[in-house]
This record gives sequence, structure tokens and C-alpha cells, in this order.
Amino acid sequence: MLLFLLRPKVTISPQIAKHTDNFDLSRRTCWVFKVVNKSYFSAFDVQVELMEQIIYAAHPSGNNVRVFPIELKLDKVTHVAPFRPSRLGFYKDYSDYAMRFRTYEDLDAILSNPTKSLQLKVTLKHGLTGLGKIVTKQYIGVAIRSGQFVIGSKFDIL
Repeated sequence: MLLFLLRPKVTISPQIAKHTDNFDLSRRTCWVFKVVNKSYFSAFDVQVELMEQIIYAAHPSGNNVRVFPIELKLDKVTHVAPFRPSRLGFYKDYSDYAMRFRTYEDLDAILSNPTKSLQLKVTLKHGLTGLGKIVTKQYIGVAIRSGQFVIGSKFDIL
């Protein structure tokens, strides 16, 4: 039971932020996902996958899903700091427990099709116990907002 409580705790943004990438020399539009380590321990071996899912008819009745990978600018992180909420006096002007992953694929075009969706999968290990966890988030329809994520553990887009 104790080991179950010491698994990684991670949350994924419910929406995707869309903005011009200031770190890209050609200033391309990017789509950004935010992932927050909510554990009071660090995480390591973080791997992120973004998949386009296409629903198609399967015979004699029902549906099936085809999956296609979408390239992320960064999809592996070796270490993520533990969560330190400011209400406990751990204020920093940066949030090294929050990660942002971006792609340059046109996600608007994918999500505008009712037969398509996106799935973000995050795999990571707990810094103390080494126990792994896989967290997924499904994005359907209008999950994209223009702007950038705020700093910290919140998922607000400004």
C-alpha cells in the first residue's frame, strides 16, 4: 500500500496552447502541452509521446483506431524537480517541476476533423522508489487556445 502512494503524480494540461515560438529562428507557430510533476519527489526517465488517432469503420459493425506518431521538439527528459508549492514558502520565479513540450505539426487541422483526436502519453519514474507510471490525456475538438501557459502548476493560458 505504501509503495502505491509513492508512485509519481503528474498532471497534463486540459488544453493545448498555440503561439509563435520565440526560440525558433523562423518564428514558426507551435502547439504546446504542459505537464506538471505534482509529487514531492523528483521524477526521472520522462518520455512523452504525441499520437494522432483516426477513427474508421470496422466490419461488420463498430469502429477501430489507427495511430500515427507526431514529432515533438523534445520528447525525453532525464530529471524533473519535485513539486514545491509557493504556499509552503518554496517560492521561486521559475517552475522546474513543470515541463512544456511543443510540436510544429498543425494540430488545428487534425482536431478540426471529427474523426481525429490527439493523445499525449507521459511515462515517468518516481525519484525515490523508481516505480513507473503512465498518464494519458485525450484531446478532441476545440482543445486549442491561443496564448502561452502561465508559470507554475496552473494550466491557465494567457
